Amino acid sequence: MNFRLLVFDIDGTLTNDAKEVTERTRRALSRAHEDGIDLALASGRPVCGVMPLARELGLDRDGDYVIAFNGGQIYDVGTGRLIFERTLTIGEALQAYELAKYRGLTTVSYKGDCLITEDTDNEYVRLESHINHMDMIRVQSFREALDFRPVKCLVVGEPESLLECEKAAQKELGAGLSIYRSAPYFLEIMPKGIDKGNALSKIIGSTGLIRREIMAFGDGMNDLSMIRFAELGIAMENAEPKLKQEADYVTLSNNEDGVADAIERFIFRGRT
Repeated sequence: MNFRLLVFDIDGTLTNDAKEVTERTRRALSRAHEDGIDLALASGRPVCGVMPLARELGLDRDGDYVIAFNGGQIYDVGTGRLIFERTLTIGEALQAYELAKYRGLTTVSYKGDCLITEDTDNEYVRLESHINHMDMIRVQSFREALDFRPVKCLVVGEPESLLECEKAAQKELGAGLSIYRSAPYFLEIMPKGIDKGNALSKIIGSTGLIRREIMAFGDGMNDLSMIRFAELGIAMENAEPKLKQEADYVTLSNNEDGVADAIERFIFRGRT
């Protein structure tokens, strides 16, 4: 198979549990890039939480992409051009907020380079702030502070509580919104139809790429759509069981250089 685009989820896939891209994985990415294969990072993170890693890994040419907010925004890294964006309405965001608040859960949204939330002491809000290097803004009323159309809302909480919230959200809001967990403690609330698979569809719609030329890597349920979309969908050994069932191939875990192992197997095997 002649792959022209490799697409990577970040947390739990490209990075190990210490949030690091190991030297072996860096070498594999660099070699693929030098061979003319374009690279894309696809994450639930906001743009400011993805772009530093993209630059660090040398994604710097036309055809390299950052897919942020699970596909809510797509940037061509080489040109800096925003090639796609879709937002929630204020009403949709507030519906998600009210549903979460009723269940005692905290909601986060993204304004510029900051997180807005009513609870900056929440451990999962702090984790999201740390992962994305974003300042937190504590607001007295999320409802009053939401004077803009957000790309995404994030509901955070203990996994058991969040699972129940996800079920309720799917039942009450699922007809109009995309709802899925990117981690056991993160519930993503997105515009309907927005996911990583849709983002890949948008990319090939504006380029000469075809689906047979895409390889995608992931570990969470927010990666399922792109695993299904790509010609070769690869799940990490540490991935959600359903993702592993639907993937074309299961590689080693994120702590065992699973990304590098798969690139070496499917792209470089047999080459000198």
